[in-house]
Amino acid sequence: MVFAYALGACLDQWEKQFEHFKEYHIVAISLQGLGKSDKRDVYIHYYYLETLADSSIPILIIKSPNDKDINRYLKKYNEFFELDHVKVMELKDTGHLCNMERPDAYNKLVMKAVQGGSID
Repeated sequence: MVFAYALGACLDQWEKQFEHFKEYHIVAISLQGLGKSDKRDVYIHYYYLETLADSSIPILIIKSPNDKDINRYLKKYNEFFELDHVKVMELKDTGHLCNMERPDAYNKLVMKAVQGGSID
């Protein structure tokens, strides 16, 4: 299981997920172009989407409806979100840090995806 974090984020923000999914092998990465990466034009390109588009592994992206800035920039990547192996969900009543704001609901979505259940 991979959790990706970005600009301004730190591993501590994933504490609830690490605890909840402790029986899984977890990798937490700082995305290229974000976090401490040398590619700092974070609000122009989401480099990792190009890499993930070429993959066939199932990808669950959980978006926050109230994170207006990020959602505005992600609109130009709609083709990626429509790929067969990508599922995009919105976690209601959250802002930028949905995994911290509603950790139980976030974990439930992730677990359903991991177990192969419907996440509609």
